[in-house]
Amino acid sequence: MKQQGANPNSAMRNICIFIIFIFSILFRYKSYAKMNNDDSVRFLLNEANQNKQTNAVLALKNIEKALSFKDKIANKTLVDLYQTAGNVFFNQGEYLIALKYFKEQLLIQEQLNPNALNWINNDIGKVYFRLGDTTHAKLYYKKALDGLKESKDTKDKAKIYKVYNNLAVLEELKGNTENALTIYEGCRAICLENDDYTGLIMAYQNIAIANVKLKKYDSAFLNFYNAGSFAKTINSKIDISTIDFNIGDLHYYLNNLDSAVFYFERSLKLAQEQKFSMIELANAEALSKIFQANKNYQKANYYLIIAKGLIENNLKSQDSVKINLVEFSYNQKLAEQQQISKDRKRNVIY
Repeated sequence: MKQQGANPNSAMRNICIFIIFIFSILFRYKSYAKMNNDDSVRFLLNEANQNKQTNAVLALKNIEKALSFKDKIANKTLVDLYQTAGNVFFNQGEYLIALKYFKEQLLIQEQLNPNALNWINNDIGKVYFRLGDTTHAKLYYKKALDGLKESKDTKDKAKIYKVYNNLAVLEELKGNTENALTIYEGCRAICLENDDYTGLIMAYQNIAIANVKLKKYDSAFLNFYNAGSFAKTINSKIDISTIDFNIGDLHYYLNNLDSAVFYFERSLKLAQEQKFSMIELANAEALSKIFQANKNYQKANYYLIIAKGLIENNLKSQDSVKINLVEFSYNQKLAEQQQISKDRKRNVIY
């Protein structure tokens, strides 16, 4: 049987596609270079929003570049800049930095439009929750909820379930798991009706975690798998990595150690590729613990070194940011670091 040579038409077509791709990139960035400051920032924020779920490194670079314009843009653009910066740093586990930007966003928005504070209050609440300050978290969630109830914006009101979800997480922490589960299931129903895949990822994960607490493990696995399916559909790598960690954590809890290691390592690999530092840390700590218990000290030490490096980097990055906020204190900084090694399975807040 004769071996066929390469198809010259196919090769030429591939070259043409590559040339078109290169020219599209050059055109895109040439257009960016001609933009005014506000348009340049909006371009960068759009890039950051696209990258924050799939490529943390690029998202942070987009934000760093956008922040260089902060003294040269209109307040309306500045509000969007601080919101996106807050969310990107939040996804990275840089909670003090995220809170700094959300607070600055709030101050400006209060002057521009006092009726548009609801989602900023929700964002501030979710940061306080991650810092372990549930009192301030609930305060800001309630502000968001009260504002949304009074809002005349129907699109805003349609997403009120996100705040109910966050308040349900607080209820679950107090031991009211059944009540929280009912709210999560209501959120899932709304998201299914509206084809809200991001909301479905959130709802399925929280339902799974509630089922773990209720010892309904089969249901927990099923809901984690459903969350993972939607995460893969929208290519949300931060959610894919988080879900793998949660599945691994459940296997670990059930003493299925081989499966636990499989999911932890898969989650860690993706988190390292995308620089999702908090997920890296959670996986490294879990793997170190497993191998330490199995007396595989070489591997245990390998993952322990990764975990220590991540903790040190996190402390350095937090200390480099000068924050002057009335509600901040040393205890809150300490609480953030304690949160790293506490409550490894994490509810999803929105």
